[in-house]
Amino acid sequence: MHELIFNCFHSDAELLSDKLLLVGACSVSIEDADAGGDYEIPIFGEPGIVLDNLSWKRNKLSVLISEHLDPLQILNYSLDYLGNSIVVDNIVLRKIIDIDWVSLVQSNFSVFDITDKLRIVPVNYCLDIENNLDKKTYVRIDPGMAFGTGSHPTTSLCLSWMDANLVNNSSVLDYGCGSGILAIAAMKLGAKQAVAVDIDPLAIDTTVNNANINNVLVYVKSPSDLTDEKYNLVVANILKEPLQILAVELSRRVEIGGSLLLSGILTSQIKSIELAYGNYIKLSVWDIKDDWACLHGIRI
Repeated sequence: MHELIFNCFHSDAELLSDKLLLVGACSVSIEDADAGGDYEIPIFGEPGIVLDNLSWKRNKLSVLISEHLDPLQILNYSLDYLGNSIVVDNIVLRKIIDIDWVSLVQSNFSVFDITDKLRIVPVNYCLDIENNLDKKTYVRIDPGMAFGTGSHPTTSLCLSWMDANLVNNSSVLDYGCGSGILAIAAMKLGAKQAVAVDIDPLAIDTTVNNANINNVLVYVKSPSDLTDEKYNLVVANILKEPLQILAVELSRRVEIGGSLLLSGILTSQIKSIELAYGNYIKLSVWDIKDDWACLHGIRI
């Protein structure tokens, strides 16, 4: 497989991507060419944000092309078809090795103890249900293409909080569910209802699959399908910027007296998140692990 990487302006990114796919590219991904620098622009497809363009001022296109095709010829075909007005620069061509990433992740995913009572195991782990002498709660996870095996500090912090604090018969909203691990664990820990939400169709499919593996009922939805229902616990393990954008959306979904649990936050970002939610729910640090923080607050 060949990977062709180059930069172009935002007005050309989508049009050029479509043409590259039409003339033979396997896939095209668009990223901020200024990521990591002073001119980086965060863009998220979350509710509450309106964008003129779902691209950046300068875009980096990464194009995967089959090894039997000429990558530069594919690019030239696309540019010739669209005319000479499109400018591309910083062209890099490299050959990449085809890797079954799903199998690789699954092969490296082993048993992970969250607490003395809660254990995350891979989907092929043999559970002796009838002779479960350790009395642990087991959650079986097939991560698929989604985030969430329990081993990352942000996920394990949320799981630890739920194991210690989740009240039986609670209703739970897992916003940005990834593999569905938090919603599924909530059901295993005694919740009466769990709703899992994600903008990524792959995450939705993965969560449905994992819920079936664990024999629990999880309602899996996209954000646009959510009703105005409120929950005893709203948990979101995502990142700082979308958490800030979603402050009103997440806060209003917490029942009076219910909990909001946020993770995916670096310790350097704690104050920013506390400030973003300050008018709705007072947050404080519940725990920190490897420079990642988990914040908790109660809606009063």
